[in-house]
Amino acid sequence: MLISRVLCFFLLLPLAIQATVARAQGVSTVQENAATTAGRINELSEFIKQKTEQRESLRTRINANGQNADDIDRQKLKELSEDIESLKESFLFALLGNQTNMQALEDIEEVETTWQEDVVEVLEPLADTLKAVTRRPREIADLRGRIAQADQKSNAIQSAINAANQIEKESLSGDAVTTLQNYLSSWAQDLEQVTQDRLLAESQLESLEANNSSGWLGVWESTKQFFLGRGLTLLLAIAVAVIAWLIMRYIWWIYSTKIASKETRRQSTLYRFAGYSYYLLTGLIVIIAVLFTLWIREDLLLLALTFVALASLALGFRQYLPNYLTEARLLLNLGAVREGERVVYNGLPWQVMSLNIQSVLRNPAIDGVIRLPLDTLAGLSSRPVKNNLWFPTKKGDYIFLPDGIFGQVRHQTPDIVELSVKGGVTMSYPTSEFFSLKVLNLTGDETFGVSTTFGLDYSLQPICMTTVPEALRKAIHEALVTGGYEEQVKGELVELSSAGDSSLDYIVYITMSSDVASSYYAIQRLLVQTCIDVANRNDWSIPFPQLAVHNIAPA
Repeated sequence: MLISRVLCFFLLLPLAIQATVARAQGVSTVQENAATTAGRINELSEFIKQKTEQRESLRTRINANGQNADDIDRQKLKELSEDIESLKESFLFALLGNQTNMQALEDIEEVETTWQEDVVEVLEPLADTLKAVTRRPREIADLRGRIAQADQKSNAIQSAINAANQIEKESLSGDAVTTLQNYLSSWAQDLEQVTQDRLLAESQLESLEANNSSGWLGVWESTKQFFLGRGLTLLLAIAVAVIAWLIMRYIWWIYSTKIASKETRRQSTLYRFAGYSYYLLTGLIVIIAVLFTLWIREDLLLLALTFVALASLALGFRQYLPNYLTEARLLLNLGAVREGERVVYNGLPWQVMSLNIQSVLRNPAIDGVIRLPLDTLAGLSSRPVKNNLWFPTKKGDYIFLPDGIFGQVRHQTPDIVELSVKGGVTMSYPTSEFFSLKVLNLTGDETFGVSTTFGLDYSLQPICMTTVPEALRKAIHEALVTGGYEEQVKGELVELSSAGDSSLDYIVYITMSSDVASSYYAIQRLLVQTCIDVANRNDWSIPFPQLAVHNIAPA
């Protein structure tokens, strides 16, 4: 036990000696610095006293001369006052060092301000923060510039003194010597003033560079202060904004689900107005909550940034205000386009299903919908729907195109209409182009008509008005029944239509149900075949030039 204590003593003895020596050196350094500071303070005090005496003497002389005082004396008085203020600043810095904010010792004067100055004052924390980021580099650069300027001025003054000292005073008159001595005295004072200014700048520069040596520690401290100060304020402001939004959202949910009925939500203009007013009110409450939080936390910088952002939004909103008002009227169902009405867009009729940021339009005869932004709808107008034809066809219809093509509609979308024609061939048309065609729809109504013209010889003229039409009608009816069309026949017409150059022409027109529209050509062929068969059975002559089938557009 004793041996271990002895070993510890001898091991710790060098460290104790080293600490004692370092403490003694530190005390010695502090004493030397204190002695140097005291010497500078005494020197500056004496120099301030000399400058003050010179200023009072010069002021007395100026007052004695009155209006006849020399402008050079007035300028010298001003320079002496500035030098005294600079020396006082150096005195305070030597006395207090970097431990006290000397600007805080100055008196604060209350002044009246205008609204422009108040705005600048609100934005001043933002500018102060930006300045604070670069304060240390700017101060170091400014102090180095002051030192370089002091060296330059000191060298110029020293050169002037050396040049004046080389002049032989024996060769000068008494007045010239007096003037020279005055210049030398003034230059010596200026040189001392420049020296003191340089010493002050060097002291401040050493202090800044010493504080800058612990840069990473300062970064950590700044980061910690941000998260405990302004970062916490930002977090609280965001939390308050979210809470305010959730409360408003909950209030609206109660109103829209528990109070307003489904019919009210769909058709009521007042409900729609309340809905869009809710969004505006929610935005205002969130902004007020954020501003109140920043005000409670007394964070002027974040308040200034918030006001700048709000002002920017207000200026941008003013430019788009007319468009917003037009769109607001549409959203409230008070504009030129209204829900449930018919509007024409890209050459096609559409029904406005809903008005919103992305409005939905639908054509009942077309598969699919389109969505349009409000700014597109703002240039359109709608009208009430009253037994309107939305599209000339629907899916499954059999149609004739203007060029005689017969086909069935397979698909109708907002972009393409697809047809299936004879032989399994598919044809496609742009929907807007198809809408403009003169389409004959066989299934658009409950019935359609099939017709043909048949000519017989003039030798049948005695019976052309009685026997011939009746025989043709009876034979055609039997043929349709035999072909399985008995239930679909809605009307039969066989009449002498005209007396041609070499034949008596009969019109055969059969009205059929739309259910058999796909058999249009089969029915037409059946009519021609039946007419020929009747003529053959009764030995009725068919003039050669008229042995042809003339298609008549279906009704």
